[in-house]
Amino acid sequence: MYPRRTISAAVATSVLVGLSLAPATAASASAPSAPAENLDSRSLAPTDDSPSIRSLPGNPKLTFYWGLKRNDKRAVARLAAIASPSSGSYRQFLSSRATAKQFGATTKTVRTTRKYLKNRGLRGKLDKSRLFLRVIGRANTMERAFGEIGVEEVAGIVYYGPSKNPKLPKRIKKLVPQPIWKGQKQLSVGTGTDRGVPRRSTEKLQKRSDPL
Repeated sequence: MYPRRTISAAVATSVLVGLSLAPATAASASAPSAPAENLDSRSLAPTDDSPSIRSLPGNPKLTFYWGLKRNDKRAVARLAAIASPSSGSYRQFLSSRATAKQFGATTKTVRTTRKYLKNRGLRGKLDKSRLFLRVIGRANTMERAFGEIGVEEVAGIVYYGPSKNPKLPKRIKKLVPQPIWKGQKQLSVGTGTDRGVPRRSTEKLQKRSDPL
């Protein structure tokens, strides 16, 4: 099943991403577009009616997001000031660089998590605010690292995630307090079959669907 996310974790994400949101004209360049979380867990364990990730053509590239360890207390205080009309910081949104400097993950945290992923054939791409690490890898490599990955197709969109909550080592878990084990791709797979778009089209769709 998709791991359950607590309300507090969801709020923390909103707070931290909100810190790096500039006014409307620049908002799109300020924070990663992490997939929206569904707080109601749904099982994606493959069944006769629900294909596994292996049914997607061309061993596609998958993406998960890891929320890295950061200074949450300062972040919450800053967001409260931004939202308060009586504050001198009212609507003074931070740039990605300022967010990274004040609240982002440390160099040691980033280096340790990236090394862990690299040793498993995966790649970690840090967003500009240093709040999220984008975990990237091919489907078969992801399964070796995190276990069986199930998929579900809804209106031409394929949602994917580990069938069971991945168990990270303690030293990594404490650096990744908010892993988001859910992603989506604009692909088409026949339920319970190997039907799908050609590999060339898969790669093109992947480039369009990736938020970064």
